[in-house]
Amino acid sequence: MNTAAATEIINAVRSLGGDLIVDGDRIRLRAPVEVPASLKTAIREHKNELVQILCPHGQGCPHSDEHLLAEYRHNGMLRIEYKGQAVYLVATDERAREIKEGTVYTMNVWKKLVQLSSAEIRQIHALRTTAGSGGSVEIQR
Repeated sequence: MNTAAATEIINAVRSLGGDLIVDGDRIRLRAPVEVPASLKTAIREHKNELVQILCPHGQGCPHSDEHLLAEYRHNGMLRIEYKGQAVYLVATDERAREIKEGTVYTMNVWKKLVQLSSAEIRQIHALRTTAGSGGSVEIQR
């Protein structure tokens, strides 16, 4: 995924006073001025990357549960957003090591987390966030 190019596109649209909005699997461009054709082409060419950045499956995500499950099965990971921070659910430890930003949970850890109370989950997430992307918390029950 070319996040650098997608980020440049987002910045270019915002510099024009515009915005990109995820609407299902589409991206809508809103701008108070005419957007250059080259920028429109770049948006089309980097649509998938833009959707992943602009719709991190946080509150208000337009994707269905089936879509999210299909994304997880296809990519071996699912990115969501919690309090403005990236949180990843990944299938394997190998996939977890590839992610350099945010907080990462493997499926094995996730299975343990869902058995905890909301307060315990928030506490563990806060600890992992503090420890950084390479941090770890062991859950014993």
